[in-house]
Amino acid sequence: MLLTKYEILWVSVFFFFIQGCASLMQGSTQMIAVGSTPSGVTVIVDGFQRLKTPATLDLPRNESHRLEIVLEGYLPEIVEIRQVASNMIIGNIIAGGLIGFAVDHSTGAAYRLVPEVVQVSLRPIKEEAPMPTAASKAEESAAVELTD
Repeated sequence: MLLTKYEILWVSVFFFFIQGCASLMQGSTQMIAVGSTPSGVTVIVDGFQRLKTPATLDLPRNESHRLEIVLEGYLPEIVEIRQVASNMIIGNIIAGGLIGFAVDHSTGAAYRLVPEVVQVSLRPIKEEAPMPTAASKAEESAAVELTD
């Protein structure tokens, strides 16, 4: 049985569009929501991009990312956004074959980033009590003698 030129065209179009399924379905970037307590905290993404919370980041899926969350007077927090394999790969292997698999891996669409939502509660830096000096120790012992 021979296919007509229109059937060949439709089959070609069908296979063209299923190549790189994850690229078509979820894209090569992912939105990550970042919030903090208190709000208005600086978020440094991968060492260079700076934002204030609350923020939504549009991060490439083809690599892991590091968020540094900092505010003066608070302990900084580091959050690692990890790249993990997406479930879209299974459908791509079945329907898209090697070309789709290669496209999705090269664009990063074969992955997803976790966690998808980052919520950080910063802890204030506790001021340390001053170290007692010899003079303050003498004053303390004199005060104890007076009360006796």
